[in-house]
Amino acid sequence: MGHNVGANKALLVFDEGSLLAGATVRVSLTVKLRQFFTLQQALPAFANVAGLTAEDAERGDEMCDEFVESGALLSWNLEREDEGDVLQPIPADREGFMSLLLAHRIAIISAWVSAISEATGPSPKPSTASASIEPVSLSGARSEAGFEEMAAV
Repeated sequence: MGHNVGANKALLVFDEGSLLAGATVRVSLTVKLRQFFTLQQALPAFANVAGLTAEDAERGDEMCDEFVESGALLSWNLEREDEGDVLQPIPADREGFMSLLLAHRIAIISAWVSAISEATGPSPKPSTASASIEPVSLSGARSEAGFEEMAAV
C-alpha cells in the first residue's frame, strides 16, 4: 500500500479587509525549488510598492512571469467591469495576471509563497532568504490546502 503525501494544490482565500477581499485563487504547490526561492527572495523588495524604481518594475515583471510560467496559477474568481459596466471574468493566465495591479500580483504571489512554506513545514534552521518575509501580512490571505475542488471560474 502506498503512502498519501497529501494535496499538491491550495485555495488561497483573501480575508475581508485585505487588498483582494473576497477573492479566491487556486494554486499548485508543486514547483521547482529554484522558482520558489527566486520568488521568495524577490518578494521583500516589493513590500513598499510606492518606492519602486524602474529597475524594480522590470524585476517585478520578471517575478510575475516566473510565477505564471511555474504553473502555479490554476484558477480564480477575479472579475473586472467591461465598458458596459458588466462584470467579466479575468482569465487566470499570463495576460490576466499581468492585467492586475502590481499590488494585487504581489499579494497573490506572497500568499502562494506562504502556502508552500506552510505545506513544507518548518525548516530545521531559519534560512537567511526567508527570515524577513511575512507573506500573509502583505496579502491578508489564508491557505486552505487539501481542498476538494473549486468550481471552475
